[in-house]
Amino acid sequence: MSIQTWTILGPLVGTALGAGITLIAGPLQVRKAANAEHGQWLRNERQKTYVELLAAWDDLAVQIEGRVLTRESMEIIDHENSWHEASEDVTEAMRRDRAPFQRVAERAQMLGPDTVEQAVGVMLSSLGALEAGITAQYSSSSRNAFWEAQELAKESRSAFLAASKAVLRSTPIGRRR
Repeated sequence: MSIQTWTILGPLVGTALGAGITLIAGPLQVRKAANAEHGQWLRNERQKTYVELLAAWDDLAVQIEGRVLTRESMEIIDHENSWHEASEDVTEAMRRDRAPFQRVAERAQMLGPDTVEQAVGVMLSSLGALEAGITAQYSSSSRNAFWEAQELAKESRSAFLAASKAVLRSTPIGRRR
């Protein structure tokens, strides 16, 4: 080929190569940017949800502790012979109390990762034990069940806190979402 041919074909070949590289690299760059943006969104959503979960747990713990029978309340229920009604009332109240926490817990499980999902599952299980402990007060069987379940609940909150810290403090690079 002559110099004149290369003078004409050179820019055309260069333009074609540049266009080919752009066609390949462009979508890769867009995908990389989308992944980074999604990762940042997920991290922010997790942080908000984890904080909401801890606040909802703490609110619920106060409500549940308020349902522990005192000697005075047991005497009143005894005097009125209303154990069955009181048990139904507290069961319904705990179901209502649980709803806000349940919603945030489900969102935290959806956002993950697996370690947080498992920690939330343990929190939900310990919540069930707390509720069973409260209900047991009304049936005479084990009035200590609540106090035993309360220790499990405190441990499950601590485990969730540790799992959520590990997720939020880790760098996004090289971490599975």
